[in-house]
Amino acid sequence: MAKKTVLCIDDEEPGLAVRKMLLESSGFKAVTATTGEEGLRVFKAQPVDAAIVDYAMPGMDGAAVSAQIKQAKPQTPVIMLSGYSSVRPIVSQVVDAFVIKGDSPEALLRRVESLVKIRSHSHPELAAEYVIFSDRDRRYLDCSDGVCRLLGYSRAEILDMTIDDLSYDPDPVTDLFERFRIQRAQEGSFLLRDAKGRPVPIRYESFAFPDGCMAAVWQPATESNKRPRPESSAKQPDSLHRKAH
Repeated sequence: MAKKTVLCIDDEEPGLAVRKMLLESSGFKAVTATTGEEGLRVFKAQPVDAAIVDYAMPGMDGAAVSAQIKQAKPQTPVIMLSGYSSVRPIVSQVVDAFVIKGDSPEALLRRVESLVKIRSHSHPELAAEYVIFSDRDRRYLDCSDGVCRLLGYSRAEILDMTIDDLSYDPDPVTDLFERFRIQRAQEGSFLLRDAKGRPVPIRYESFAFPDGCMAAVWQPATESNKRPRPESSAKQPDSLHRKAH
C-alpha cells in the first residue's frame, strides 16, 4: 500500500524537520515548504492526503493558504498549527482541525491519522447528509458539512468536542455509549445542543465497523419520525461488515 502524503508548511525550518521526522516514523510520506506560496505550488504539483499549515508566516498566512487548499480540494484534511489559541475563530471556517504548537507531538499525529483514515475510505451505511465519527473516548474525529449546518458549529470547533459536549442532557451518554461499544450498533432518539444552546432532536443510527471506524448517521427529528426519548436499541452487527473503498 502506498504511503499517505502529508504536506507541512511552516517558515520555521527546525519545526518542519521535527514534524517530517515524526510523520515519516509513523508511516507517512512528508513533504515540506517554508512559505505559503511554495506550499501551494507543492500541493498543486503532486497528490497530497493532508496538510499541516502554520498560521503566522511572512507573506501569505496560514488562513489564506488553507482557504486555497480547501477551494481546490475540499476533501483534503487541513490541520492548522499555531502557538496562539486566539487565531482559532479566524481560521475555523477554512480548516478541519486546530492544534496548538507546544501540545504533544502525539496529539498532532493522532489528528492527522484519524482524518486521513476517515477521508481515505467509505462505508455504504454512511452515505447520508448528517454523519459524525468518534473514538472510544467519545471525542469527535470528523463530521460532514451537514452536521456543521445542523448545529451551527464549524468542523474545527466540533473536532475539539466530545459526545458529552454536544448532548443537551449529557447524563445518559456514558451508559448509552458503553452499551454501543458492546453491541457495536445502536439506534434511537437523542437531544443535541446547537451552538446557541438550543435542543436539536434527532434520530440516530450508530455503527462500529471491523476496521475500527465508529460513526453515527443522524436524521433531524420530524413529527413523522419522532419517538419518545430516551430510547436506544441494538442492531445485529452482521449486516455492517460491508465496506466500499
